[in-house]
Amino acid sequence: MGQYENGPGSTIVDMAVKNVAPVKDMSYLLATGIGFDKCNADGLPEKEAFPELYKVSDAVKLFMDNNRQHIFTGTFTYQCERLDHYYIKDTADLRQRLIKFYDDSFPGIKYRINIKADNIWQDYLDFLYPNAVSLEFIANEKVIAKLKEAGDQPERERPIQHLIYFKTEADQQCFLPYVLKLKFKVTAKEKTTDPNRPLKVYLSRIDKAELSAISAITIDLKRMAMRCNGEYDGWETAVVK
Repeated sequence: MGQYENGPGSTIVDMAVKNVAPVKDMSYLLATGIGFDKCNADGLPEKEAFPELYKVSDAVKLFMDNNRQHIFTGTFTYQCERLDHYYIKDTADLRQRLIKFYDDSFPGIKYRINIKADNIWQDYLDFLYPNAVSLEFIANEKVIAKLKEAGDQPERERPIQHLIYFKTEADQQCFLPYVLKLKFKVTAKEKTTDPNRPLKVYLSRIDKAELSAISAITIDLKRMAMRCNGEYDGWETAVVK
């Protein structure tokens, strides 16, 4: 989920595509999908809308499989519209084929077909793919989900431990005054066998494990660690019931 100019939007993205993006001979972007009436005040689908949305997306995917070499990168839902994003090699007669596909398969439905050149894959890398802050939220959400499965109550305060790696003592000393000022306690300093990050520091502080609260903390620690040539490596806590 994200907040955009006219309200919230929902993005589904294939993050594995980042390993190959941009693909040189897939230099055109196709964003296509439908508008829907069963949407809430935020412009997102009501529960009743999903069967039709999935049906259309599946049909579009089958159409693309049969008609065009492509890479599917994700789906964006916003303001009562859901668009699937594909990178394709060529655009010859694609618009005409898609128009016929929609008119034949879903007569009367509102559809959109956007085709444009995007050889640097800006749509995928700068729009669909989550930025650093979003990635941090995603990582924290996974940890919190595991805690909740074990019966944790994230709104309750508890000691939370963080781990940061450093290359040199100087880098470590750059970082520590900042976190001590924020009332973190250094619970341990250890050496590792990894030549790229031979020093590690464990920090602890009493905090809540709620998503917004813990994400603000981890984003701050990650940024400061990077300024001191360090690497923030996550957090852990005991289940609090």
